[in-house]
Amino acid sequence: MSLYKYQVDGIEKLFSIVTQREENAAMLCDPPGAGKTPQAIGLFNKLNAKTALIICPASLKENWAREIRRWSTYPVTIQILNSSSEKLNGSNIVIVSYHLAVRMHEKICKKSYNLLVCDESHLLKSANAQVSRIVLVPIWNKCRYKLMMTGTPLPNGRAVEAFTTFSRCCHKNFGSWDAFKKRYCIEERSRWGVTYPGSKNLPELRERSTAFMVRRTKQEVLGELPGIVRQNIYFSLPELDIFEAQEGIDVDEIVEAVENNVPLVGDHVTTVRRKLAMLKAPLILEAIEDALDEVEQLVVFVHHRDLYQHLMDNLSSRVGINGLTHPTERQQNVDSFQRKEVRVFIASLKAANTGLTLTSAYTLFMAEYDWVPSTNEQAEGRIFRVTQNEICRVKYLVAADSLDEKVLKVLQRKQRHIEKALGAV
Repeated sequence: MSLYKYQVDGIEKLFSIVTQREENAAMLCDPPGAGKTPQAIGLFNKLNAKTALIICPASLKENWAREIRRWSTYPVTIQILNSSSEKLNGSNIVIVSYHLAVRMHEKICKKSYNLLVCDESHLLKSANAQVSRIVLVPIWNKCRYKLMMTGTPLPNGRAVEAFTTFSRCCHKNFGSWDAFKKRYCIEERSRWGVTYPGSKNLPELRERSTAFMVRRTKQEVLGELPGIVRQNIYFSLPELDIFEAQEGIDVDEIVEAVENNVPLVGDHVTTVRRKLAMLKAPLILEAIEDALDEVEQLVVFVHHRDLYQHLMDNLSSRVGINGLTHPTERQQNVDSFQRKEVRVFIASLKAANTGLTLTSAYTLFMAEYDWVPSTNEQAEGRIFRVTQNEICRVKYLVAADSLDEKVLKVLQRKQRHIEKALGAV
């Protein structure tokens, strides 16, 4: 698979910014679904960077490792940090979550890096937050080139959210915090203190950000993208947990049965799938919460009732449909979501993969998937309409190196064959 033209152009622009500007820093702010990760790795390649530090949400660490192996043009070694007790092992690329980067920053800062990538960099919007102070000062200073990535540089549309990241990329354009807030923020005083809920001079702020920011509109990238952009998000789970969840089954035998459309008999496979789903549950929740920083609404498909209930219990602003939902409530929940009264729609694959219109959302998480490709395709169709002018993203949330991943590979290969046979690609 090759890069799209706009991605190649993005790499060239990022390279020019980080190598020619004094701060050696850039922001990549293409819309969600446009493929920012391959561009970041393309920048790594073009810089011929021998070392890199990737800071991202915990749910994306394994995914970053896989994307690096896929897109890197020369051999690299990768270390994913999972515990503050770990030592750096000398790998070319270190991947760490924001939370762990704060706890491990002294170890991390013992070496220098050619490139720093801060994925979902809107998480650094608060100047007073510990994560911002550590990532944007000591860690930042140990890296030669810096790249921030986010689809939402202003998550809530307020200029105050731009200062920490924008000024780090181009201090001379924005100056001190006092100068920035006077020029771009509307101050409000109350008995609780000073806040900055409003903004001013936003056209100027946008113009000044072009010095360090690469940001294409949806319209600029839609022409090159397929109708639905699919992505697998891999969750790295403890090996012992996966072993215990899969105990008593022959994984290869099950995969072969799925490959050859042989019916699987017995409850043992269902039990394993349910256990793997619940192992993923905390990371699924984190992925949903991270996504809601970028998108207004989100649809989540699940298979097992345990996971459905877990998400319903732990998410606010959500509605759901499963096999027990009354028809009247079912339609009320759909209408509520379509009117944008709630942000998350949790749907059972068996109860909601057909006949529903959920097109107020453009992002869908397959937290679990069916073992019949057509069922998954029908689920994807809940958010997609051929006449729309938005990027539709479908993310499959996968337990890495497990039955979950191995079966998905078979299903997605089958789906590609179906699409080729029907002339869909």
